[in-house]
Amino acid sequence: MKLHRARDFAAGALVMALTMGVAVPAGAAVLTGKKIDVLQGIEIFVDGVRLDPKDANGKSVETFVYNGTTYIPLRAVSQALGKAVSYDGNTKRAYIGTSPMTTGSYRMEDVCKPYRTSSYVRTYTGTETMTMGGKEYGNGVATSWGGEQYALFNLNGAYNSLTLDLGPIDNSGTADAEVTFYVDDVRVANYTVGAGDLPQKVTIPLNHGLQLKIATETDTFVFSSLYVGLGNMMFQ
Repeated sequence: MKLHRARDFAAGALVMALTMGVAVPAGAAVLTGKKIDVLQGIEIFVDGVRLDPKDANGKSVETFVYNGTTYIPLRAVSQALGKAVSYDGNTKRAYIGTSPMTTGSYRMEDVCKPYRTSSYVRTYTGTETMTMGGKEYGNGVATSWGGEQYALFNLNGAYNSLTLDLGPIDNSGTADAEVTFYVDDVRVANYTVGAGDLPQKVTIPLNHGLQLKIATETDTFVFSSLYVGLGNMMFQ
């Protein structure tokens, strides 16, 4: 099946055609297409905040009105409401919120390892562990040295929250560290980690965003820098 989309600039019409190039099983729905005239340039506001609809790659997409009904990209609406969106190609069903594909709790190392990190961030998977408060923690990341370090995760809009154990790595420096969590460039949580602290369980709201950034800021004098551990990272 191929989806073709083109715009008639002169008439301001949106043309969508769906053509089937394979045999259709008996009883299956047959998708057809037609040319429609739409009203473009519609602005959408959610609780007074203007919505900038984007696709899964972060590219802006249009909204429009057809026959008195406003059409908005499903992903943009779900993210504005803090809900997951998913599509099952086998059943041709779209879901907002919970679905057979998005329920449950998942380990970081299984579903969402960082795709980019700064120089002094280490990812712990498999049997690798870090030590915090005399206990071993895996399935997470740790930052070291001074200045700002970071890790980026591609959430793909699939998760509502993240739980983890946050604390100082044993026998590291003495200077406090600031740990900040950003979802789609918006700060959603911030913690101060001290050298004598025990690990604490924290929950970070993800609101089905597209990108998570974890940033740590410590003393730039490396010998006093506190190493920060984030273990047992579980995405829900």
